[in-house]
This record gives sequence, C-alpha cells and structure tokens, in this order.
Amino acid sequence: LIWTWPPSLPEAEADGDGVASKSDDVRRLFTYQDGRLVGFVCAEPYYRGDGSGEVLGYGLNTIRFLPNLSPPWISDFTIASLIQSLQTEGKAEYLAFGLSPFCDVATHDGDLPWLRSLNQFAWTINAEAVYPIQGLAKKKLHHCAGQGVRLNDRFVSADPAFAHMDTVRFMTLLFGGNLKKVPEALGCMMSGAASNTFAG
Repeated sequence: LIWTWPPSLPEAEADGDGVASKSDDVRRLFTYQDGRLVGFVCAEPYYRGDGSGEVLGYGLNTIRFLPNLSPPWISDFTIASLIQSLQTEGKAEYLAFGLSPFCDVATHDGDLPWLRSLNQFAWTINAEAVYPIQGLAKKKLHHCAGQGVRLNDRFVSADPAFAHMDTVRFMTLLFGGNLKKVPEALGCMMSGAASNTFAG
C-alpha cells in the first residue's frame, strides 16, 4: 500500500503560533507494507526561470527504504507512483534523478586532469561492493524508461589550491559510515589499475 502525502504538509500540522503550516510544492510519498512504514521518497520542485513561479520539474532529493525488503521492487513501485502522479497532473515537465557519481566525466577546458582521471578511473573499476557507482547509474536509467533527456557531459573542476582536500571531503561524504570499506576500495583500485595496465 502506497500512502502519498503531496503536494503539501498536512493541514493539521501547525507552527508554534497554532497556525496551520502553509502548503508547499514538495512531493512526499511514504510506503507502507502491512501497516509498517518501510520507506519514503521526497521530490523537491524547481521552477521556471521566467519569474512566473511555475514548477518546471522535480528533483529526487531523498530516497530511503529499509534494507532487504520483500518484494525487492517496493522502492521501484514508489518511484513509479510518483512518476505516474506527475504525468497525470501534467504540472511538471521533468523529473531529475540527479547526477551519478563518476558517470560520463569528459575532458573539458579548465578541468584538473588528475581529478578527471581519478573520476574516470573510479567509474571503470569494479567497486560495487564499496559503493554502487554503476548500479545507481543503471537504476536511474531504468527509471527513465527511455524517456530520459541527455544532459551535457560532466566535467570536473576545482580551485587547484583546495582540490586535494575537497576531494578527500567528497570521498568521506560519499562513503559516509562505510569508511571501514576504504581498504576494500584501495584493493579495487589496485586491481583496476592492474587490469588497465595489462589491457593496454
């Protein structure tokens, strides 16, 4: 059973003055299985640049589900419900799934070659056990169901004076609570480097 909570906060909720909270354009879908909350999806609106205040599309901000759900397609069903709702209403032209880390990084004037190479290398190695880099990209492609709009190639740029520390911060955020997997990640990198050496 999917319980949806768009497009506004519940009217019963009130702020500190006892006044009902003003509605917003954020979409929230909560998924229940046998009466138990098992996950939710939050999509944030983005607006047209003409000052009209009209919603152009939504970006998936948060997708959280309990692990090892049965059936395993519960999260897919929730996102499909969101897509169907937006298409039925005709209020949004786009639903953005966000960038996939390390995917489609291309050479660009002004980029940092070492950082670009690091991102491209991270994409080519098999590190799915550490972080589902390619799995996320495939999942987003699956959700687009052939209706995706191809964006420009991504490129990596940073202030050279801060690039090293910014890269460390990004990787720390990416791994989050999985820092214990760093040795495994290094193993994947060494294996990938060896494979690229022998392939070349």
